[in-house]
Amino acid sequence: MHHYFSHDSNARHHEKLLALRMKHGWAGYGLYWALIEKLRETDEYKLSKNYDLIAFDLRVDSTLIENIINDFGLFVTEENFFYSESLCKRMAMKESKSEKARKAARI
Repeated sequence: MHHYFSHDSNARHHEKLLALRMKHGWAGYGLYWALIEKLRETDEYKLSKNYDLIAFDLRVDSTLIENIINDFGLFVTEENFFYSESLCKRMAMKESKSEKARKAARI
C-alpha cells in the first residue's frame, strides 16, 4: 500500500531545514524526509523515541537520528514519542477533503 502526503516544493529553503543542512548536509535533509515518511506510515503519525531502532532501520548512527529529531525544532517530542506538527496538519486537511468528497458522492 502506498501512503501519500504532500509537501512544499520549496521546503529546502525553510530556516529549520537550512540549519539541518548546514550541520548534516544533504544526508541530514534526506534523513529528515525518511523520518517524515516513517511517521506517515503510522496510524497516528507518531513514532516511539527508540533512536536505536530508527537508526538501524535507516542504517545510520542513533546519535544522528536523535540530533535530527531533537535539535532543529522540526519535530514535537513528548515523553516516549515524537511527531511532526506540519505532517499532522497536512494529514488532517487531507482527511477533511476526503470526507467532504465522500459526502458529496452520496448526494
